[in-house]
Amino acid sequence: MIIRTPVRPVIAPCIDDLGKRAERGAERGLTRLFPSDSIRESKGRQRMGKLTLLLSAIAMVFGLALEASTANGPAKLTPEKPRWGDTITVTYDPSAKGAKFLPGDSLYAYYDLKLLKSSRTGWMKMDLKNGKLTCEIAVPEGASFIYVYFITMDGCDEKAYLSSMLFRRDGVPAEKAWLWKMAADSSETDYLEMFKNERRLYPEEYLVYRNKWWSDVNSKKSDLKTIVSREIQDLKKPGVKESPGLLWALSCGYLLLDDEKGCREILARMVRLYPNSEETPWALNEYDYQTFSKQFKGEGPEEVKRLKLELARKNPTSKTLRDYILMWVAYEKDPQLDIVRPGFESWIKDEPDNPTPYYTLAKVLLEKKEALNEAAGLIEKALDRLVAGRWRFYGDTFGGMTERALPDYYATAAAIHETLGAMPTALAEIYAAEVSAKAENRPDLFSREASIWRKLGYFDKAEKSLLEARRRGAKDADGALRDIFRQRRQTDEGFEAWLAGKTEKQPSSASGDKKTAPNFEVKTLDEESLRSADLKGKVVVLNFWYVGCEPCQVEMQGLNKLVEDFKSEEIVFIGFALDDEGRLREFLKITPFKYKIVAGSSSIVKQYGVSVYPTHVLINKQGQIEFTLTGGDPKKHEDLRPLIQGLLK
Repeated sequence: MIIRTPVRPVIAPCIDDLGKRAERGAERGLTRLFPSDSIRESKGRQRMGKLTLLLSAIAMVFGLALEASTANGPAKLTPEKPRWGDTITVTYDPSAKGAKFLPGDSLYAYYDLKLLKSSRTGWMKMDLKNGKLTCEIAVPEGASFIYVYFITMDGCDEKAYLSSMLFRRDGVPAEKAWLWKMAADSSETDYLEMFKNERRLYPEEYLVYRNKWWSDVNSKKSDLKTIVSREIQDLKKPGVKESPGLLWALSCGYLLLDDEKGCREILARMVRLYPNSEETPWALNEYDYQTFSKQFKGEGPEEVKRLKLELARKNPTSKTLRDYILMWVAYEKDPQLDIVRPGFESWIKDEPDNPTPYYTLAKVLLEKKEALNEAAGLIEKALDRLVAGRWRFYGDTFGGMTERALPDYYATAAAIHETLGAMPTALAEIYAAEVSAKAENRPDLFSREASIWRKLGYFDKAEKSLLEARRRGAKDADGALRDIFRQRRQTDEGFEAWLAGKTEKQPSSASGDKKTAPNFEVKTLDEESLRSADLKGKVVVLNFWYVGCEPCQVEMQGLNKLVEDFKSEEIVFIGFALDDEGRLREFLKITPFKYKIVAGSSSIVKQYGVSVYPTHVLINKQGQIEFTLTGGDPKKHEDLRPLIQGLLK
């Protein structure tokens, strides 16, 4: 369990990939996903990038791997134990049982090559030879592990995922090979053996302790603090050579011991002494994850913000800092343009096909209200690359990230063109954002549409868009509606009555085609039978979650209050958990969750197409999916409340 390839952090879509991994690994509870709600642009929420940066890093930090299917699947690597200097032949057999792709498909092998101090990703177009698709990847000196995914512009063959340890020229596993093996294939029974193998071969590779501790979280939870405390003392003994990996392990250990101050002291040392090490930004990333999941308060988070800014200023064009620190600076309040501009310009030069740097720099320029014509050009290039599927080669392995990114890209384009006064273009882009958002609840998009209509002088259309934003929970909609009312009538008198009348006439459900919620027939932990057919006429609130998802836990206290507040209404709250019954009962003894809990819900997860945890799905009285909200947030109940009230009308 260590970081995976730094998937370029832009917006929440990256958790589509991670969610699929989480479904497989929920029993081990290794992945923690961040909320996507925090990345929306609506007022009153945190800015898009702050936690977005972490989203794409989460599975990498708490790494959860897909199960490799090298034996019976359609793909294989040869030789079986690749050594430095070898050339790996990657083969995909379209005729094999279960193969997803056909011989004539444009198939790419997307690979993630782990080196001693960095990661290298790339892709190769596969050639058809004798009915099989093949390509070759050279194994460089110092490489320790390789992951390979098989993708087209239409999808990814998850069953064909491959991974392999890499070996030195003498046949001995390379340094960190066992460490990465722990991330890829370890279970609660074999991770200790892998830990011992790495320690035996490379006694100064201390980062492996961090991976071990995250496995201990699940398999030795009751003894965790004793184990971590004892092993930290071993790591602090005289003769232990300091390294970035050692310090990252120590910072993680202190977090697991709830010693937040001790962790910060280690982080400050890493920033001061090892600013160019890959481990430094990822240790800061891990702290930010814990800040969210444990809701740290006080001076700690502010001090770490200063450390991140200090690190960014040391080398704004650093590739090591690009994936996390640069993105964090870009999305902080009042972004530092002297850091951001050279960083993203360097990124664009290095990866001209990647939509991320174009998009993010455009966002920064929009925020700063500077060089807006340049921003318009950047967002156009970003959209061109996103729609063309180029993000598939920069981390969107499963393709879901691109789909989820579209609303934000179009919304940013609309905001830029609105600011420039290009209203027809802005209107077309905001409509594209609304369509691409599908069932995801995005009140900010309708608020933007209303702003454009208002500037064009279409007040009735602006009011209609604002009423829809209001129905979706936009907290600033009332103020904007009042402004239009006052502008048209030159008085506020009668506004409340006017708004009440408009709200009364507004349907509780949005017009247009909506998807009928998939049917289910389940039994809760309390032995209550639930059939979706019997719930027609009621509002149904579904929550998809699992025990190892700490953002799922963060929102539970507020969700419990929501259940209490609506207990007399025609509404049913159901929690579909991935975990088995025993694990759930153990968890719920400590952490109450008042939804009707259903265990082992993987099949229902697939029915609803959930790939982000937690996810809420709101079903109207007609049995149609009305809203989808993704991500954990301590204030999620505040987002849900107005939506539920509207559906109960």
